[in-house]
Amino acid sequence: MRFNLHRALMVAGGTLAVAGLMAAYSYTTASVTNAATLSVVDTNQALLALTPGTPAVGGYPDKDVPASIQNGNLVFDFNKGLGGADFGLQQNSTYYWDGMFTIQNNSSNAVQVTITDANLPAGVTLSMNQGETGKGATTINTNDASGLVKIQGNTGLTFTIPAGGWQEMDVQAQVGAMGISNSSNMTINVNAAAVGGDL
Repeated sequence: MRFNLHRALMVAGGTLAVAGLMAAYSYTTASVTNAATLSVVDTNQALLALTPGTPAVGGYPDKDVPASIQNGNLVFDFNKGLGGADFGLQQNSTYYWDGMFTIQNNSSNAVQVTITDANLPAGVTLSMNQGETGKGATTINTNDASGLVKIQGNTGLTFTIPAGGWQEMDVQAQVGAMGISNSSNMTINVNAAAVGGDL
């Protein structure tokens, strides 16, 4: 059997013409509808759940818990005191709350958590430390002998919580020699990224 170059070129050309015709009729966009589920829940019931703690002062239960769930969000109100009334913090003072809030990892992956703040008033410093740990959260690295880490601006505190683990956070607020003012609003950001996978 002899190889016929002319016939081979005609077959190849025909194949290319058919492929080009098929490409001309192929789709450029597609829309496929799939079933999906998404629930918007309170922050204490989410994949990365934040819950208020029950702080203790000097080993005694502290009824002035500055963290609570309001409208589905964890809110810190450092002004709260007796009977839930607003009092505030005085100049040149330091306040410390044991176990002020807890971070629970309800995902299937370990997560790296970073805590930062925004809009912190001048003269005020917030620091955090690990309280009790559940199911192997990593130790926070700090150079401070107290174990406290300042969370000002983009300088935050970072640690890892395994799947199903939790981390209780102690919080310290320091107020310097600043002028007396009304309440200041600030934001405490808790961000999580999956370690070795997707959330």
